Amino acid sequence: MAIWVFIYHGLGFINAIHSKNAFFSILKDGSLPVIAFILLSGFVTHILLSKEEPFPLYIKRRALRLFPIYLIAFLISLLMLDFAMETMRNIPTDNPKLGFRMGLIDAYYSSHRFFNILSHIFLLHGIFPDRWYNFTYTIMGQSWSLTLEWQFYLFIPFVYNYLKTKNIFYLFVLILFSIITILSYRYMRQNSFLPIMIQYFLIGYFSYSLYKKWANENKFYLFYFLGAIFLYYCFKQWHIAFIIALWMIILYLQVKKNKISEFLLGHSISQYLGKISYSVYALHMIAFYVCIYILEQAGVKDSFYFSVLLMVTSFIFTIFISHLGYKYIESYFISIGKNLQRKTQNI
Repeated sequence: MAIWVFIYHGLGFINAIHSKNAFFSILKDGSLPVIAFILLSGFVTHILLSKEEPFPLYIKRRALRLFPIYLIAFLISLLMLDFAMETMRNIPTDNPKLGFRMGLIDAYYSSHRFFNILSHIFLLHGIFPDRWYNFTYTIMGQSWSLTLEWQFYLFIPFVYNYLKTKNIFYLFVLILFSIITILSYRYMRQNSFLPIMIQYFLIGYFSYSLYKKWANENKFYLFYFLGAIFLYYCFKQWHIAFIIALWMIILYLQVKKNKISEFLLGHSISQYLGKISYSVYALHMIAFYVCIYILEQAGVKDSFYFSVLLMVTSFIFTIFISHLGYKYIESYFISIGKNLQRKTQNI
């Protein structure tokens, strides 16, 4: 999924490709891999909450997982804004997305810059209405889904605790959230705001309980649940139906292990790419701008060769810096989170 996002963003730098091919139309929809991330996030978060960690420990561990590599990528992206603008001005390809991306940088300079940066530092830039505060994509475009993720981490314990305790306080919070969701669809339809995308998190979240019944009792409720959602999106947004179908297949292969599942999920390359995928997602745009600059300085003027070389060199550079990001940053803070958990269990 992270590589899919990489390809999607790369297509915005190279010569525009016009095709009505169904597969290519899916590839060009950059929201789809993010929805897959969201499904997985909802699923995994339910697992974490089931461990009954105290909320402070739960949120500290989520912060240690989400913030470190993000803040590094954000700081670099902020410092690179002028550099990114200059490289895009000199790029020898024709793509309408270049103008859009340069417009986002211009929007940053014309926005409330201090509050924009502050909102990004706390990963809350997604809760500001775009119509008044153009924060969502202006500094680090792909972070729109990370602010969404953080909002979900803060909210979902209320769902978990209400279903477990039926406490009226949690019910009040859920009713309030439902009202905000209804209003959001009318006044604030930006994908970086949790009420607009909560349905995908909840599909992943509720998949976990049904998955356990499938894994432990061989009951097919999971596939009735996801099958109904799949049929709904077949008539509404078939691209999303494709992701739901993919989600069903992955969960099926997790239980019914065979040569296909071992190749797709258990292969060393798959495992490695899974480990570095968050760094790939956070850092790949930095790699693109660096490689664009290098190709421009090398005098590559032909748009075809530029496009091919950009995709190849950016991919290699992305994997390299993502490897370093996982090894020296992500792994370090993951271990801190695990140590916090052990200390709490010992107490």
